[in-house]
Amino acid sequence: MPILEIHYRPLPNSDHAKAMDEMLKNETLFKISGPFGKVTLNKPPPEHLFIIAAGTGAAQATSIIKSLEKQTIRPVTILWWSVTADSDLYQESYFGDPMKRSWLTYRNFIDDDGINLLIKELEKNNFTHTKCNQYILTGPPGFVLSCSERLKNKGIESTRIHSDVFNDAP
Repeated sequence: MPILEIHYRPLPNSDHAKAMDEMLKNETLFKISGPFGKVTLNKPPPEHLFIIAAGTGAAQATSIIKSLEKQTIRPVTILWWSVTADSDLYQESYFGDPMKRSWLTYRNFIDDDGINLLIKELEKNNFTHTKCNQYILTGPPGFVLSCSERLKNKGIESTRIHSDVFNDAP
C-alpha cells in the first residue's frame, strides 16, 4: 500500500488546529482532498523565471523546479522562499544544492519578529530582478497579493506575474 506522509503544524488559538488535533487523536483513516492551483509555465519555459514562495508555497515551487529538471532547455531560475522560523525550512536541502542545479539561484528569508523580510527586499530601491520573463508567486493570499503589488510598483507588467492562490490573486 502506498504511504503518504503529511507534516502538520498547529497554529496557536486556531479552532481548525484544535479540530485537527482531535481528529489525529481519534482517527486512523482520513479522506484528503485539496486545493488545486492553476500555476503553469509557458511552453517553452521563459528565459528567466523568478519564483517567490512563502511557507507551504514551497510545495508548488518544488513541483515547478522538478518539472524544469526534466526539460532540456531550462530557464535561469531564481527562487526566494519566505518562512516564519528556521524550523520551517523543510525544503532547504533540496533547494539549496547548487551542484545539482546550476541554473537555480536560491535564497531564503526568515521573518524577523513578525516582519516579512522577503517583502521588505522587494520594496528596496536596488531590487534588480525586474527583467525576468515570468514571476510565479505561491503561498498565502495576503503574501501573494503583497508581492504582486510590490512587483507592479517596480514596473513589472501584470501579464508577467502569475500566482497559485486559488483564483484569489493575479
